[in-house]
Amino acid sequence: MDLLWRCGLDSVQLKALAVEIAGALGLPPWWAYLLMLSLVGGAAFLGSYLSEKGKGLATKEDVEKLTNKVEGIKRQHLEILEDLKAGHQLRMVAAERRLQAHQDAFALMREQFNAMHTKEAGVVAGRCLQWWERNCVYLGPKSAQAFYDALWAAARHESFLSSRAPDEAVSENWKKISKRPAVPP
Repeated sequence: MDLLWRCGLDSVQLKALAVEIAGALGLPPWWAYLLMLSLVGGAAFLGSYLSEKGKGLATKEDVEKLTNKVEGIKRQHLEILEDLKAGHQLRMVAAERRLQAHQDAFALMREQFNAMHTKEAGVVAGRCLQWWERNCVYLGPKSAQAFYDALWAAARHESFLSSRAPDEAVSENWKKISKRPAVPP
């Protein structure tokens, strides 16, 4: 009935319409009431049907919007997760590289110490300098300073001995050579 009222028909107009249709079709007058009942019932059903269909369509559109939003958020989270994984992997590689640099520095300083007072001391000092230039950024501050001090002390040690430098200067220089940098845990 609501649909018929929306179309601008009131109950009097509806009855007149039903009587006119029944008369045009040559039907008895009681058919007008049956026709009126059918029109009201059909209008109610059609109105209800269209209302539910509209709700279903709106729900479907809402679900599509929500699905798109959820998928967008999933993509964002996956991108963030991938960035975090890449950052973690980079930190792990850097940590491994730092540990390797400390191990190499320790081995080179031990080699330098063992080569002191031999003909190989200058060659080993050159290798230490080349290594330092390529790897000093991977050492921690204390280890880097200890390596640098020992490297230059070893390079000068022969000249200290040959020039008969004071014993105190030779001893201080030797302490720099023999000092071992701590390897981080």
